[in-house]
Amino acid sequence: MTDLFPEVGGWLFDHEFLALQRLATDKKVLEIGCYQGRSTVAMATTAEHVFTIDSFEGDDFTESTVGGGISKEVCKDAFLRNTKQFDNVSLLEFDMYDMLENLLPSNFDFIFYDAGHSADDTKFFLDWVQSAPDDTIIALHDYKPDGEPKWHESAVVMMDFHRRTGRKFIVIGSLLILYNGTLDFEEKDFTP
Repeated sequence: MTDLFPEVGGWLFDHEFLALQRLATDKKVLEIGCYQGRSTVAMATTAEHVFTIDSFEGDDFTESTVGGGISKEVCKDAFLRNTKQFDNVSLLEFDMYDMLENLLPSNFDFIFYDAGHSADDTKFFLDWVQSAPDDTIIALHDYKPDGEPKWHESAVVMMDFHRRTGRKFIVIGSLLILYNGTLDFEEKDFTP
């Protein structure tokens, strides 16, 4: 599945990994949902700092659901092991619903979401991030508008946010990137 940090588990393909790496360069990043740290590692290699929120409880849409083959402890231990080489990573072990009410989107240059995958979870996040400054880049993983209904519903919420805010978007794999202004790359730069 991957050649970049193959020892780090997750569902992030190399072209998505490279896009996150590029987007995080010299930025203060907020990551919501980290699983075993694959996306965290991608961003930590170039970011000023990555703050990551995860309860390690999983959700109904991922194999990481507790009881679905991997425990909370195993997942968290893997995350800590995979990110220990990075002194620019801070783990906030909380549920996003509890943690986001204590954070301001304006404190971050780049915000990456890969947590609860239901339409309701995605809407909660997008309602919170709506007040982000225009120059804040927002990326969401698992944008699959043509996928199974469980993925399609959250993709509809993501596109509704795009329409409401007027942010431009680019899709790399299943990574939806919302931005204003310009990006220093194009989708074709990350074609696998």
